[in-house]
Amino acid sequence: MDDIVKVVLLAGRLLTALICEYLDWAGLGHTLKVYLPECNLVHGETSSKTTFALSQKPSERKSPWITA
Repeated sequence: MDDIVKVVLLAGRLLTALICEYLDWAGLGHTLKVYLPECNLVHGETSSKTTFALSQKPSERKSPWITA
């Protein structure tokens, strides 16, 4: 049961990071400022987690993952 919970939590964090990255890319700064505290996150923390989780260097990306 613990493994299932870990996978679900990881998927939720990854989805949250993708949403934050998209909001930042789309220029929706106010929405992002409201969304981050609701998720107990800090701006900048999500991009590095998304990149690490998807195993790609930030310099290789030109647009957010969600639009790719």
